[in-house]
Amino acid sequence: MKKTKYLGRARLNTILSAVYDYPLTILEAPMGYGKTTAVKKFIETEKLTPFWFTFLESGNPETAFWNKFTDEIIKMDSQAGLALKSLGLSAGAPQIDKILQILSNVTFGEKFLMVLDDYQYTRDARLNKLILQLAQEELDGLHILLVTRDTSGIDFVELLSKGLCCIISRQHLKFTEPEIQDYCRMMVDGISDTDLSKICEYTD
Repeated sequence: MKKTKYLGRARLNTILSAVYDYPLTILEAPMGYGKTTAVKKFIETEKLTPFWFTFLESGNPETAFWNKFTDEIIKMDSQAGLALKSLGLSAGAPQIDKILQILSNVTFGEKFLMVLDDYQYTRDARLNKLILQLAQEELDGLHILLVTRDTSGIDFVELLSKGLCCIISRQHLKFTEPEIQDYCRMMVDGISDTDLSKICEYTD
């Protein structure tokens, strides 16, 4: 089996380290920009053990997320996790307040990273509301990273204006000219400078 090759991009790790400075970070780019790979390489470099959930296009991903998330909380605080599981995911203000109150008493540690991958597949207003309010609460140690192709359903403007949200865009993920050259040299032995220039120009 041919071994997969990855180009080390320390620049992206530096950009992604912003997750520690904000309660909510949104990584947005179309398919093919290497969003998930970049996050996995960052986590590997940082030696993190994040809570990771990948949303699927089919089924009921929000319910699956809630079950997995509350299971994770049970590991840290069994009473809190079981209480959250019994409450369920709800958009009602009283229910959200109860969820936030329970989570505010959970000790997340210094760097608890929640990665929600392929977040474009959730269209559940309850989850969007909960994520935004969690960021608003600025719970100690909790950092949320949404990895998505589309932010049109996420009303993050207020959080952005308050400095509680960071946006990492396709422009950050886009290969620089030196990275294109390094990648091509890694993949093709003896590639010429002329071909490298043509590739950089053609792919922008």
